[in-house]
Amino acid sequence: MQKEDLVEILGPRPFAEKQTYEEIVGQGPLDEDTTLPPGLRDWNKEPPAEAKTESS
Repeated sequence: MQKEDLVEILGPRPFAEKQTYEEIVGQGPLDEDTTLPPGLRDWNKEPPAEAKTESS
């Protein structure tokens, strides 16, 4: 089956078709805000030694 066959059977898509990589993956502008919320800012850092608890 080709795309034209599907259009003939199902009709045109109810939304615009995405043609470029950027449209498909949804990459936004480079100036978008990518800062983490306060609770996630230190997600990749070790907690302070006094905050660690030993499990028995």
